[in-house]
Amino acid sequence: LYQVDPGFRANNVLTMSVSLSPAQYDTDAKRASFYRQLVERVEALPGVDDASVTLTLPTTGWAGAPVRIAGRPELLLNQRPIAIVQQISPDYFRTLQIPLMRGRAFTTGDNANGPLVTIIDESLARRFWPLYPRGEDPIGQHLLVGSHKQPLEIVGIAAAVHQEGRDTE
Repeated sequence: LYQVDPGFRANNVLTMSVSLSPAQYDTDAKRASFYRQLVERVEALPGVDDASVTLTLPTTGWAGAPVRIAGRPELLLNQRPIAIVQQISPDYFRTLQIPLMRGRAFTTGDNANGPLVTIIDESLARRFWPLYPRGEDPIGQHLLVGSHKQPLEIVGIAAAVHQEGRDTE
């Protein structure tokens, strides 16, 4: 298992957990501002190349939600495949050296005030577009996550990461 590429850089990476006071950071805007400032300050430290924020780190747990492609036949929530859902800051892929295979990474303009966008991995691309990377391009398609009615536009496709561990796809 040690010889299996986890899909991300694991060496020379420092991680930490941050818990915010619900009373002090009671809105998405306040939390986003805190995390943006945190990343800027950490990146300014000597010896730090990149910094980013994520809901969960690879191999430490995950949150999942049923997904489907907008415009395709409706499926009940319990009939949809479950996808691992990550909330990340724009530099996450660069920080963990996860290659972007198509499209683009997130930018600071990808926030609650802009269009809703997502980046999927190659595993999900192959699940919904079996001929990927040669067939229909997932970039520009729209994904529905969970019970949310607002679709997310797919703007990028990242290499697959062993989120649950090296022994699982």
